[in-house]
Amino acid sequence: MSEHPTILITGGTRRLGKAIAQHYAQLGWRLVLCFARDSDAAQAARNELSSSATSVRIIQCDTGESRQVETMLQSVAEREGRLDFLLHNVGWYLPKPAVEVSPLDWQHTINANLNGGFYCAYHGLDLLKASRGLLGFMGYSGLEAVRADPEALDYQVSKVGLLSLVRTLGVAYGPFGVRVAMVSPGQMSSSIDLPQSTRSIPIPRWGTAEDICQAWDYLLSAGYVTGVNIDVAGGFRL
Repeated sequence: MSEHPTILITGGTRRLGKAIAQHYAQLGWRLVLCFARDSDAAQAARNELSSSATSVRIIQCDTGESRQVETMLQSVAEREGRLDFLLHNVGWYLPKPAVEVSPLDWQHTINANLNGGFYCAYHGLDLLKASRGLLGFMGYSGLEAVRADPEALDYQVSKVGLLSLVRTLGVAYGPFGVRVAMVSPGQMSSSIDLPQSTRSIPIPRWGTAEDICQAWDYLLSAGYVTGVNIDVAGGFRL
């Protein structure tokens, strides 16, 4: 078994997921990056990250399909031999009015975001127990207030469900030495629906991938912290 820790990131070949991968590559971690459809982007990410990572492997996997997630985690057990940090970063988000959300929209979002989170937890538990590792999820700022968001119905429901999953699994997995946490970004410089200005943010700037990685670094080092959600949003939506 390698002495280098291993991180698996779903949605890890694009945007924030790739930036998080870059951070842990520079710290000497081995990377396993899951992607759903865009194989060209995944290959480009692997090529880009290979120069700094101890190792990089990409796996195509639909996180909304339990069998595919199971196969992915079995592959990690066989190839990497350990898993120290499993980050379910997938966050399918297609803003539209609630009255226009179709059953297919709903099913796709819930499958990718919420069901995928449970499948990762379920199929990754044995590997995380062995490493006494961290199971991580991505939320969004202000999530715990559960405000109405009629432009993001399916997305909001999926993330509120993940928050409940984080708290419950924090209790259930604690006796096995596995910690569970969520990090909730605010308005990121890479957000697809960025507002015109930072006036609504008490710390008046856009969030960065570095801000998010600092939170995950803390959670990885905080052995007595579990079942929590950390807003990394500069006070946005407080």
